[in-house]
Amino acid sequence: MSYICNCAKMPLLFYYEDGEEEFYRHLDKVDSFDWYELYKCKVSGQYWRIDVWDKGQERFVARIRDVESWK
Repeated sequence: MSYICNCAKMPLLFYYEDGEEEFYRHLDKVDSFDWYELYKCKVSGQYWRIDVWDKGQERFVARIRDVESWK
């Protein structure tokens, strides 16, 4: 069974906990900086910035439109 990418349906910004496990399984980490990590969807090529886990902090996922200035 092939994965149907949901990147286009995802909000621009959302809580990490609100994302589906299947969504995260198809992301590859491509870079990191400070408390952020940059991921790329294996299917759509869409980039996502995800906050690094830190005890007691909310984690966010943000759609990245310009990968050159993601930091």
